[in-house]
Parts: sequence; C-alpha cells; structure tokens
Amino acid sequence: MMNIQQFNPKMVSITMLRRDMKVLEDVLAKEEEAWVMRNQSVLFVALTPEKYKRVQSGFGTMKSLEEAIDSIDKLRKGKKSFKGSPVSGYVSKMRDERVGKWKK
Repeated sequence: MMNIQQFNPKMVSITMLRRDMKVLEDVLAKEEEAWVMRNQSVLFVALTPEKYKRVQSGFGTMKSLEEAIDSIDKLRKGKKSFKGSPVSGYVSKMRDERVGKWKK
C-alpha cells in the first residue's frame, strides 16, 4: 500500500487524520503547512499559528489594492485608443468573401 505522503510530505489523508491526530501534528511540526486530502481533492489546509500570521501580514489590505488601481489607471492613460474599429471592417470583408465563395 502506498502512503500519500510519498507524493508530497505536506499531504495527509482524511482517513489518517481520523485515525490519529498525531499525524497532522507531525506534519505541521516539519512543514508548517499540511494539506488534508480526500480522494483527489483538498478539504482544507492546516497552518501553524506562526505561518498563519506571516501569511496574513503578507496580504496588504486596501492600501495595496488602491496602489494597484492607480497603476492600472496610469497604464490606461499611457495607451492610445483607436478611433472606430479597424478590425470589424476587415472581419466583415472576409465574411463577405467567404459568403461569396459558398454561393457560387
């Protein structure tokens, strides 16, 4: 029988977890993160408190979102917009040619 942890040491099956909680504690002690799996899907990801704090502090809240919006606006202002739609004329011309070929 193959152990799920042979694929990835962070994986723990839900069956192993139900049988013995120590399995999850051992993985968290080594890896700081454990993926609890059922069949091929991840049920949840368990983190140590230290890793959780690092992850939460890494996410900037509204400040980084506002910075992203500002940078997107700057990029949009720098690009020139085309007047009209040059692609649609070409597409309609090609469509008309194709229709003409089929009607022959």
